Amino acid sequence: LNVDYTKVFQSKHALSAGSNTSYSTTDIDDRIDGLPSFLYNRWKEYLYVGVDNNRSAGKFKYTVSLGLDMMFSKADGVKNHYIDVLPSVALTYQFSQVHALTLSYNRLRFSPSLSMLNPRNLSPDSLYIQQGNPFLTPSYQDKVRLSYRLNYRKLFFEPYFTYLYASKLISAIGFVKDNIYTNT
Repeated sequence: LNVDYTKVFQSKHALSAGSNTSYSTTDIDDRIDGLPSFLYNRWKEYLYVGVDNNRSAGKFKYTVSLGLDMMFSKADGVKNHYIDVLPSVALTYQFSQVHALTLSYNRLRFSPSLSMLNPRNLSPDSLYIQQGNPFLTPSYQDKVRLSYRLNYRKLFFEPYFTYLYASKLISAIGFVKDNIYTNT
């Protein structure tokens, strides 16, 4: 379910607000190994509000938004609840129709996928075991970008510098036991 609302003031400034709601449930049972079903439930809610002046004729433009990202999940009996504030800001100074400078910042959250959480073996190969971990938590990314834009007729050139800080990254590990490789 998506709900979006935008109100434009004086043909220059805009206020945007909305939400994105989703619910999913999964019951995976391979019926071969005798293990119980892998049960997964997830309710995700993202609320946001933002303002911008991108319709104005001025040289300075901005976009500022604030999102509240909430996820409530249960994977194989393990409950994970996350509530995060995710800001986003973009500031642009347009020197002329040809030259512009933009500085932006945003924070993102990446939740583990269903297959990353499923602790059951997902591989049909008897010498390779692929399994997830229901205790995984989301990873985060903070990104700052500075760019210069040069427009020439229908072409543009935009070199940029980016600083990216990633935290709580999810990475695969593997080991061999009895000539069987396990990747998790």
